[in-house]
Amino acid sequence: LVKVPRPSRVSLMDTRGSAGREVIVAIDVGSTALKATAIARNGAVVAAAQRPIQTYSAGAGVVEQCAEEWWQAFAGAVEELCGTLTASGLRPVAIALSGQMQDAILVDAEARLNPPPPP
Repeated sequence: LVKVPRPSRVSLMDTRGSAGREVIVAIDVGSTALKATAIARNGAVVAAAQRPIQTYSAGAGVVEQCAEEWWQAFAGAVEELCGTLTASGLRPVAIALSGQMQDAILVDAEARLNPPPPP
């Protein structure tokens, strides 16, 4: 289990130029939560948000998650994080994504989940 560190209260506005207001947004889809973190050029975590993700068990060692829940968690966490960044005068300049290995997200011709999400 990876825990998102509590955001530090580092002031980036003391740095000259726009580089002091630039952050990288890192997003991780984990086994229990989607985490969105803003990291300053000096490596400080300046803001973070996360949303829980449900894991479903189909028995016999089969587990799955719902891609629609990933999307909803992504939208909520990024909206919260961007609100914090905007209020702080910070600007994302790059996005890094990570997630679990060997995921397959099947969709039909209209890009609907196929099969549908678990109950």
